[in-house]
Amino acid sequence: MKDRHRECLKSNQSFLCSNISLSTGLLAKLSESGVITDEHVEKLQNTERNDTTEAAVLEFLMEVLPRRGPEAFNLFVKALCESEQRHVAERLKKCLSDDCSEH
Repeated sequence: MKDRHRECLKSNQSFLCSNISLSTGLLAKLSESGVITDEHVEKLQNTERNDTTEAAVLEFLMEVLPRRGPEAFNLFVKALCESEQRHVAERLKKCLSDDCSEH
């Protein structure tokens, strides 16, 4: 992942953790595109679902995404769009176009 993508995720981590919904199939989309592995999905799905757990899952994603290769950021943004979370994807795209200077 490019440095500017990492910085964008880092500067928006609080927003992402507050605004991403896992109930829209995001994990499945990330798995299908190879951003996260089946092992990641299994680990995440073995945890009981509640607000605290969802926050922990999102924090885990924020830790894993930067290490998942050069296309991970773009595939994450695509998965957000495909899982009806375009507003979150747009925030990340705006951050890139602004060089994260507003965040």
